[in-house]
Amino acid sequence: MPFNKIQPEQIQMPTFFGPSGDFHIGQSTSTGVSFVLSRNLTGNFNFSGILKNRGKQVFATASTGDNSFNTDSGCVLLAGHNSQIIGFNNIALAVNTSTISGIQNVAINGDSINFRTGSERNTAIAGNLITFNKEATGSVALKDQTASSLTVADPNRFYAKFSEGHYFEGGDNYFDSHASFSQSGIFSGNLDVIGTSVFRKLVTFQTGFKLPTWTGLNPETQTAPNTATGALAISGSNLVVQTGTNLWGYIGIGTTPS
Repeated sequence: MPFNKIQPEQIQMPTFFGPSGDFHIGQSTSTGVSFVLSRNLTGNFNFSGILKNRGKQVFATASTGDNSFNTDSGCVLLAGHNSQIIGFNNIALAVNTSTISGIQNVAINGDSINFRTGSERNTAIAGNLITFNKEATGSVALKDQTASSLTVADPNRFYAKFSEGHYFEGGDNYFDSHASFSQSGIFSGNLDVIGTSVFRKLVTFQTGFKLPTWTGLNPETQTAPNTATGALAISGSNLVVQTGTNLWGYIGIGTTPS
């Protein structure tokens, strides 16, 4: 039978289309079909394999251990193992053996960190064995990797726990309100008080003074005078002495004795 060659113009090219709108397909009877992918993609994409960007895996989880997180609720887990991220908009980065619940809580570089249901907008920067109770909101925790535990039980507070101490190097440290010492309140080095400051709590200076040393009645009040034990104290440019239980009085002093 005779052979008849089919020419390109004799072929009816099919119509190509895609719901994303970002696959541009050009049809030509002389050159064929061109298939061009634009930069922006819309629509739903399901990947059964590994998604990589420039050869690196995107949003990778650890290759060992069991991790779970709810992406439908805005949760993200990057690296780590044996961690469960639930709740809403919670994020964990390099976190191991942890459970993060609540709302918009963040854990970074930690182990055995637990955000209880009800906690909100808290951050664990680093550390081991940190628990945020349900009452915690807007608090931050920073801890070492020792086996001791740290519980964040109150809102809007900063918690730090390091077995070898806390060191603030360089520059000045400012406390807008006050500083409290739950143990002995010992200061190592020189204690400088700047400005007009008064010791308002009971402070005992163990140097053997006893004021006043006279007996009898106060001529103004006709009562026995209050006795202050301990030593005089200098607070700023004031000489301070105890005038009663938990009360202190002071007078200004000059820099050069007369």
